[in-house]
Amino acid sequence: MTINLDTMSFFSKKRLAMNPKTINLDTMSFFSKKRLAMNPKTSSELLTLLTTNKDWEIRWQVSFNPNTPSNVLEILAKDVDKEVRYGVAEHQKRD
Repeated sequence: MTINLDTMSFFSKKRLAMNPKTINLDTMSFFSKKRLAMNPKTSSELLTLLTTNKDWEIRWQVSFNPNTPSNVLEILAKDVDKEVRYGVAEHQKRD
């Protein structure tokens, strides 16, 4: 079963973003992962998990998220995709 954030209520999305133990990233659609990576209420623990995603766009969104921990940004700064490294540079400009 794939989790689709578009069909979830606001409160379900909020609970999901704040409680990474309830999430199985393997069953989530690309777009649901992208929305979690973009959400400033997503926990730092879940953002850390999303940094291992094979899709560079997910890691890129994590690099822009204000809740991404500095140790995760250090990892993303060495990412193979230049877009992800650019996102880290932009994140650090805002801090």
